Amino acid sequence: MRKMTLRSYVELLQVEDKLRSHPFYFDAARLAIEIYIRLYDKPLVAQHSVDDQLAEMSEQEKKKLLSKQRKAQKKAAHKQQVHSGQDKDGVKKDAKEKEVKQADSEKRESGKDQILLPEELETTKEPLEEALKFLRPLQTLVSGRVETHLLAYRIYCRKKKLLLMLQSVKRAAAIDQNHHELHEHIVDLALAVAASESLARPVSAILRTSLLALLDAPDVYEFNSQFRSTHAKSLPHLLSGCKVWYKLRPEKKDDVIRVVTNLADDLTDRSVKWCSRVLEALRGGDFGDVPEAADRYKGDCHKLFPLTTAFAPAKVDNTEDALDPGVADTQETRPGTEPPEKDGILSESS
Repeated sequence: MRKMTLRSYVELLQVEDKLRSHPFYFDAARLAIEIYIRLYDKPLVAQHSVDDQLAEMSEQEKKKLLSKQRKAQKKAAHKQQVHSGQDKDGVKKDAKEKEVKQADSEKRESGKDQILLPEELETTKEPLEEALKFLRPLQTLVSGRVETHLLAYRIYCRKKKLLLMLQSVKRAAAIDQNHHELHEHIVDLALAVAASESLARPVSAILRTSLLALLDAPDVYEFNSQFRSTHAKSLPHLLSGCKVWYKLRPEKKDDVIRVVTNLADDLTDRSVKWCSRVLEALRGGDFGDVPEAADRYKGDCHKLFPLTTAFAPAKVDNTEDALDPGVADTQETRPGTEPPEKDGILSESS
């Protein structure tokens, strides 16, 4: 083997070992994890069964479907007859084909040659387990990114694994202690530990000792207040702080809405991305049912970003005649007639 060929082969093996640490794979894995988390929070409505689909078909569509099924059955029966009447060489070929089919079926069962169908993926019974399949390579190969551990927390908190939640928070804090999403997770973990009554004494001691070090404040209320005052000019931190504020004190909703919808000029990261996230939080119920506040905020964002469709006002079309097919037919030119003249544009002099 030539030297350059061997070197290229070794480099290929190294790429295979680190393929899942590539930024493109990380983005795809993060998207898959977020989709599975959303499927866990809001499962899709079950699709109609085959019988229901047949019931919705017309008679002509049913005949076409049955005709296709009969043709497929005849073709399969013909193949079986041909294979059964083969000579010894044919029998050997048939045996080889059976071995290949068996190997293919084993590959599919083992997941090496799995056929991915959207309908089956979106109706999975264990979305969190599917999300973990994408998370584990990130924890091994991309453990230096804070987003990896934040994604891990979002999965483990839904599985109610307190120790793994603590592990994810501590790893994220070691990378970026001031991350806005980490603040939400620390407060969420503290509330989950306070609400847990059946914890073993050693587990409870570990959780409470670690939380005291993470909070660095007498309680979660003071911790959130310090966070908001420290990052008062950062829109991402302001959004996370207000989410926690509303969760801790829902009676302060008016004050929370006033702060989170503030679009002062001195705010950092006052971009389309983060303004859209604030609007999504207002509409998604993170601050209760506040449709009027969401509409006002959308209007303020439209003034800042007039070309962004996400903040554009809804268009009201009053031209009902344009949607009336009867009116449209009367305005069309009929065969054998000439179009009407308008302001001399179609006159002979022109």
